[in-house]
Amino acid sequence: MLRRTEWWLFRQALPKFIAKQGFRSHTLARMFPFLFFVDVVTAEEPLEDFLGADWRVTLAFSVLLSTALWLFVTRIGRRPPPPVPTWLAVILVSAYFLAAPLAATVYAAARPEEFQSGDLTGIVIVELVILAVAFGVANISTRYGLVALFMHALRHVAGDLRNSFGLLGHALPAVLFLTAFLFFTSDIWGLTQHLSRWRLGFLFVLFAAVIVLAIRARLREELDNLQTSMSTPELERACHGTPLEPVAAELAPLAQVTRLQRAEVRNILLVLASRQLIRATVVGVGVFLFFGLLGLITITSPTARSWIGAAPRDLLPGISVETVKVSALLAGFSVMYFAVSSMTDGEYRQRYFNSVLKEISRVLAVRAVYLKLRETTPGPAADDADVSAPPAPEPRSPDVLSA
Repeated sequence: MLRRTEWWLFRQALPKFIAKQGFRSHTLARMFPFLFFVDVVTAEEPLEDFLGADWRVTLAFSVLLSTALWLFVTRIGRRPPPPVPTWLAVILVSAYFLAAPLAATVYAAARPEEFQSGDLTGIVIVELVILAVAFGVANISTRYGLVALFMHALRHVAGDLRNSFGLLGHALPAVLFLTAFLFFTSDIWGLTQHLSRWRLGFLFVLFAAVIVLAIRARLREELDNLQTSMSTPELERACHGTPLEPVAAELAPLAQVTRLQRAEVRNILLVLASRQLIRATVVGVGVFLFFGLLGLITITSPTARSWIGAAPRDLLPGISVETVKVSALLAGFSVMYFAVSSMTDGEYRQRYFNSVLKEISRVLAVRAVYLKLRETTPGPAADDADVSAPPAPEPRSPDVLSA
């Protein structure tokens, strides 16, 4: 039950809520399919020579085999990967770091005419550096659940896109009321005339940073409220539909929402920021398309020339590069305005932000019951567990814990 609850937390893109998260117990099995893919790509040239395959075939083979390996260790994405014993962890990590250099060495021995003195040493060093960097990136990404965060965001993107017309219908009028007049000012057209694509990209990064800072400041206040306002019935209801449902009635009266650690707060911030940015991006795309169409209808070439002091450059028939830049800049402003307003404005907050807070509140409640279950069923540390021992039987009813 603990393992399945941890897998549930992982699928909510909140792996930092897992207590005593260890490398062998929670990380290695999840990251190894990616490490296998990196190994195959790093040893691409020897494999192509020995197997007589094109690089596209090798790449497709590695992707398919890595995906199959991930589906196998996660029971087709439904169960957590099993803990890895120490001896197997040593073998897997050693094989990861040695496979590509050994393949290069064998290839050099078989084709000595293609290598000069010192080439093999340089190739092995480069491969080891690539493997070490990939290992570190995979470890951090797995511990913070960045892949799960991406999948979690994709699921909500699909929901936001299904409701995009309703979202745009509520958000566009207020946003356009604030930005439409800027579209017809010569100053912003003159500004974008000398604004390179790199500078425009940095502006979007700045807008995103402002949104994340606003979310971080708001999150601290919301977490303080959520951590002090949960009753026992709320804790029990939150566990419905989770692996903790069989023991929720027994443990909820004993559980208490404890203060989050910094890593857990950062994890929630990542989830909340991704949700807000994706939803705001839907609004930004709508604003961009609106101003592009507005420019196509109203901004003629003589008008644009008088504003920018030069002939506009056509990107597409009837659409100039300057129109695209101005539309993109105003869309960036709109994204920032909508994302911040959805947390502060009463109507926007009720419509767009409270639903996200309800999800976070539920996860906090599940976390409280999960931690109480760990206290009720104490065991060794994550990486010191006897993974060869059979798992303990799950309680068949809440009364088992009392017994």
